[in-house]
Parts: sequence; structure tokens; C-alpha cells
Amino acid sequence: MSAAIPTRFIRFAVAGALVLAAMPAVALGGDGNRKSNKTTSSTTTAAATRIEPGCGYTTSQVFMPFGDSAQYFLAPGGDAESSRWKTAGGASIVSGKGVLGLGRSVYALPDGGSITSGSFCLGYDSPTLRYSINDPGVAGAVLQVEVIWTSPSGKVYTVPIGWVKSGAAGVRLASPNFLLANLAGLLTETGTTSVQLRFTGTGATWQVDDIYVDPFKRV
Repeated sequence: MSAAIPTRFIRFAVAGALVLAAMPAVALGGDGNRKSNKTTSSTTTAAATRIEPGCGYTTSQVFMPFGDSAQYFLAPGGDAESSRWKTAGGASIVSGKGVLGLGRSVYALPDGGSITSGSFCLGYDSPTLRYSINDPGVAGAVLQVEVIWTSPSGKVYTVPIGWVKSGAAGVRLASPNFLLANLAGLLTETGTTSVQLRFTGTGATWQVDDIYVDPFKRV
């Protein structure tokens, strides 16, 4: 069972939720989506890269074709290809592509199904999260994102950090969502911490792919 959430953790999550509420999703469905995918495949290769200083991940401007010039790293297993997240509640790996048009697999999350990443490193600069979805187009369906953090004492905290409400059916890129508004309360002496991410689908079957983290973007 998850432990009670520390006050400072709630404060950071609530602050981030207010930011998230002000950020609209970028709809990229229909034929225009396929056209953008082709552009992405060629542009991503040439995009500038850098090394995230705290955790050492190599980042790139993977979403540049969609007007987002931020540097991102792929959340380990976030493309459902060579490594994969843990599935539960009927979630599975199916054939498909996200907005980047790369790879051959995506995560399918039926009503109540979830995927959970392994632990990975995050640094100080308030990271944001961006990912592609295949929206079921069902009124009332929601995709929830949570962050799971284990304290140095071994207590596990789970905090909802974002929601995507179903709109028009089709593949689109979700807005840059916060992971946490401020990680300062969670960092170790090295200026980093480890977290897991969990996506849960409700109301219909969602597909998720291209899960990237931006360690530099400030919300």
C-alpha cells in the first residue's frame, strides 16, 4: 500500500496541476498526421543533441516538426520497442505507430488497463512529459498519468500528475505535461532522483507511444 503523501509533495503536484490545466492539447489527427510523421522521420535525425547534465541522458529535438524545439530524452521503454513497460489490467503491446511514425509497436490500454515504467533518473530542472496517443474518441474516456516515487526510507508515494480527456478520435500529440512542478523536495544530494511513470486508461481503449521527458523545459 502506498504511504501518505508528504505535504511538500502535494504542494508541488498541485502547483503543477494548475499549469497543466492551462495547456491545451495539440490535435494532429487525420491525413495531416501522416504527412507530419514523414517529416519527423527525416528531421529528427538531423536535430541537435545534448547531454542532460544530472542524469547523463542524450537528448534531441524530437518534436521539432510539431513546433516544439525543446530537448527530450526517451523515457526508457517509452516507445514499446526493444524494452517495454510493465502491463496490467489487460494492457498489451499491439502493432501501431505514434505521431513520430517510428517503430512498429504501441501500448494499448483498455478500460482499467495500465502501463508502468521502470525507475529512471530525473535531474533538477522541472521536467515535463510529452507523448503521443491514439484517442478513442469516446465521451468520458480519460487517460491518467501518475508519478511513483520511493523515498530514501523506502516509502512509496503515488501522485496523479495529469489527465487527457478523450476528444476527436485519432493519433495526436499530447501537450507538454509537467512531471512535477518542482523536484527540489525530492532530490538527493546529487541533485537527481528516480521515479516511475504510470499511465491508466478508463472508459475505452487508449494507445500510447513516443513517451519522452524534457529535463530542461520550465513550466
